[in-house]
Amino acid sequence: PDSVEATHEKIKHAPVAFPPEHALSDEAKELITKLLAKAPDERPTLDEMLAHPFIVRHAGVATQQ
Repeated sequence: PDSVEATHEKIKHAPVAFPPEHALSDEAKELITKLLAKAPDERPTLDEMLAHPFIVRHAGVATQQ
């Protein structure tokens, strides 16, 4: 197993990867990738996140079922 330091380095430097066995839409992947940007100033603001097409499309879906 990786050491804590090795895991931390992977988090800091490795690109975001999505396991193929988990079906995620391209919109969801884009949003997650933006939220996990390494540089904080590259991450979306709350308003930008709430305006993202994935959020707009799925807002309230869980409560409507």
